[in-house]
Amino acid sequence: MNSKIEKITQVTNDGSHNAFPGMTRFKGALYLSYRTSTGHAMNDGKVCLKRSFDNGETWEDLQTTLTDKNYYEGFMIGFKGKLFMFGGAYPREIEHPVWMHECRQYVSVSENGTDWSPPKEVAPPFAMRFWHPIVIGDLLYVASYSCFKNFRGTKMEVDLLSSEDGFTWKWVSQISDLPAGNETSILFDGENIHAFIRNERGTLRMKHTCNGDFTRWSDEEDLQVGLQGPMAYEINGRRFLSGRFRGASPRLGGSFTDRSQTRFRTYVYVPQIKLFVEYADFPSGFDCAYSESVQLDGNRMLTAYYSQHVHGSKEGFRDMEGGSDIFLATVRTDMAPEWGKLTPGAMAYLDKIGVSYK
Repeated sequence: MNSKIEKITQVTNDGSHNAFPGMTRFKGALYLSYRTSTGHAMNDGKVCLKRSFDNGETWEDLQTTLTDKNYYEGFMIGFKGKLFMFGGAYPREIEHPVWMHECRQYVSVSENGTDWSPPKEVAPPFAMRFWHPIVIGDLLYVASYSCFKNFRGTKMEVDLLSSEDGFTWKWVSQISDLPAGNETSILFDGENIHAFIRNERGTLRMKHTCNGDFTRWSDEEDLQVGLQGPMAYEINGRRFLSGRFRGASPRLGGSFTDRSQTRFRTYVYVPQIKLFVEYADFPSGFDCAYSESVQLDGNRMLTAYYSQHVHGSKEGFRDMEGGSDIFLATVRTDMAPEWGKLTPGAMAYLDKIGVSYK
């Protein structure tokens, strides 16, 4: 195990496909949500919820209302004194959900974390999926991705939306129109929004708003790493980026490629060189990642993710149908990146600008 990872806890172990966790603090407690189903692409998904008052050492099970459709996640955010849960869902009669135009976005709200309102489709109703909303000032913001079909084929689009109440959303700007851009994590640095865009046909892309104007975006930057299910966050003064690393086929993103070399991995931003550098590799494999992290005391964070590595050795295992589990990792946030093999020139340069590489 990577030395930065102090502890791993397996939260689920029932043979189901438990995946796509969300985790947040609300009124002194930790809340952990995840989808449970018979398989990644099966139509029986529902959202489970747990609560902890001791930073994830023990959990109690709570009920959600995201159970009446085939939900794929329950991303949570505290906003204006309430806990919001956002879930993308398909009708259960669709046997194998695939296409984005069949998905709708719903929201459920609680004032105490235990009693949840019935799910309500966000307005305006549209075939779209949210990816981890964040709070900026008095508004919620989210990167929403959608799929369009026309005479040229399928087109993906990622847009920045804002909301005053979590139910009605307004279009702010277009983040990306990559042919296969979808899940997009956004991070606010106090002035600008940084977007990290999953690119289904290649490597992860990054864009940034300009001079505090959320309607203007920079040109795309290429992370040059196949990273899916991205999640960007700042904890203990450092910026991290996590996701599913595609080792066997970094230029191809679909489930038709070899996923035996996938890993859940976290990168850390090194401001002196303006790059994300590998930070920690987690026990993981096959269908995995989709993380969320919260701050702990003592320069640590708690990271929730899912993985199939404990199931992959079973006879007849198929990643889209096999079981997966939710894991919690206690991670140090104050250590040096995993630089790998550096040339003497690279070490001299890092010494010159005062960046630790040991």
